Amino acid sequence: MYRTGRDGKAAGANTVRRKRAVLHAVLEYAVELGELSSNPLHKVKWKPPKTTETIDPRVAVNPRQAEDLLTAVTYVGKRGRGRRLMALFACMYYAALRPAEAVALRRQDCHLPANGWGRLLIDVSRPETGTRWTNSGTTHEERGLKHRGRDDVRPVPIPPTLVKILRQHIEEFGRTRRTQR
Repeated sequence: MYRTGRDGKAAGANTVRRKRAVLHAVLEYAVELGELSSNPLHKVKWKPPKTTETIDPRVAVNPRQAEDLLTAVTYVGKRGRGRRLMALFACMYYAALRPAEAVALRRQDCHLPANGWGRLLIDVSRPETGTRWTNSGTTHEERGLKHRGRDDVRPVPIPPTLVKILRQHIEEFGRTRRTQR
């Protein structure tokens, strides 16, 4: 069942799991409507495919490459745009934030001591959806965190390097209207 893609190659483990879950839901709905007496998928013996949970170090960004990338992004665009983006990419690398979480970060969410480790409190995400698809007409729509309850707050420890980058960013650019909620 969905073990190969259209090209005939083996489908990924997550794809197989997702498609089986959809099929299961469709059959459960048919049972609910009375079209089927029971879900025939329950009779099928099935072992989910194994997934790889490790990260291949040959394709992951190493610390030296990350530093080079953060330096390079400062040269992007005009009027300091790259320097502004550097803090966003630094949050994604050092704190493992999703882009929409980094965009939603506010000054009051940050504990940035003069020395040592800091902390971010992540409670909202602002994915870019485009003005045509939001109720507010803005490009970003405020949402809760992925795979979390509506009011959950996720504390994220951040290394001194990111603390320094964020302190410099706030000193240079201050706060913009977009980052205040």
